[in-house]
Amino acid sequence: MSFYERLSRYYDDVFPFSTDVFAMLTASFPAGASVLDIACGTGTYSIPLAEAGYAVTAFDSDPVMVEKARQKAGQPAGGLNFYVSTMEDMPDLPGKPFDGIFCIGNSLVHLPDTEAVAAFLGHSRRLLKPGGTAVIQIINYDRIITKNLTGLPSLTAPGVVFERNYRLSGDSSTVMFHTRLVITRKEKPEILEQEIPLLALRTAELTGMLEEAGFRDMNLFGSFSGSTFDRENSMPFIVRAKA
Repeated sequence: MSFYERLSRYYDDVFPFSTDVFAMLTASFPAGASVLDIACGTGTYSIPLAEAGYAVTAFDSDPVMVEKARQKAGQPAGGLNFYVSTMEDMPDLPGKPFDGIFCIGNSLVHLPDTEAVAAFLGHSRRLLKPGGTAVIQIINYDRIITKNLTGLPSLTAPGVVFERNYRLSGDSSTVMFHTRLVITRKEKPEILEQEIPLLALRTAELTGMLEEAGFRDMNLFGSFSGSTFDRENSMPFIVRAKA
């Protein structure tokens, strides 16, 4: 059983629905818009968007996550379709071109290199209608690198702790992301561990690649509540851009 397959059992505990995230998404996309959720997990935001009347297409690379999302979804009013796919091999998705695209949860930096990120952003731009909106969120790696941070605060829920630690590469182009999920709600505690490389994508790199892909009118945020991005202190980096 893969790490993400095991994580899927606790995913909604570790990464619960956030009203701030949902508010930014609904403020970014017009009512009833067609929206693509990239790396959707268990449908934390694609399902409520569909329930709010959006026409949502969503995909994730992990089939267990997608199956759980389908089970949770039922029959939302706005229409909702889930697919299994990777960011590197986005299929010819029904519903395109879209009014909006979002890729959050630090998913973008799971791509193997900046060339793959540039290709993904170019493909995303082509999937959007003229004037469509993209919302992308990653960790603020400028802060991680400048302050030589070794981790982020643990995420906690009743009986579950998700520990997140970083180890920078020599040239700071990647980080080794070590996660430790501790489940104490069982009679016998369970620990799930994984270490994977992530791109330490700097904010200037990402905004530059967005411009090269044809995006414009970029707004940068330091939280989903809409605070101004602070390169040294903001924990996430969120960019909203127009096609």
